[in-house]
Formats: sequence, structure tokens, C-alpha cells
Amino acid sequence: MDNTIADPLGIEHNFKTTVVYMLSSIMKELQKTQEESRKLSQQVELLRREKNQIAAQLAEEQSKSIIDILKQRLGARHLAEE
Repeated sequence: MDNTIADPLGIEHNFKTTVVYMLSSIMKELQKTQEESRKLSQQVELLRREKNQIAAQLAEEQSKSIIDILKQRLGARHLAEE
């Protein structure tokens, strides 16, 4: 009778230990995934900032080109009028 009682308790204990171990492993994986997610989020934010800076520089360069073209045309007209 002692063996009958001991076996179910042993199985139950092993099951609980296995479940706790599995949950612990899952929690560790979730923590790793969360950290990776934070790092990716930071990288995305840095890339967005860089993109915005490049877009601003491009717009500035395009504006300079248009201004230079207008200056050239106005200068040519001014010379033609003289």
C-alpha cells in the first residue's frame, strides 16, 4: 500500500517540477524577446530620425538648386533689360 501512495505522489511531484521548469524557461524566453523588442524599437527610432535628417537635407539642397536657377534666370533677364 505504501508503494501505491508513493508512486502517484512521485508522478505528481515530477509533473509539478516539469511544469515549473517549463514555465521558468518560457519566462526566460519572454524576457529575451522583450529585450530584443526594446532594442529593435530603439533602432527603428534611430533610423526614423536619420531618415528625417536626410529628408531635411535633401529638401534644403533642392531648395538651393531652385534658388540658384531662379537667380540665374533673373540675372539673365536683368542683363537683357540693360
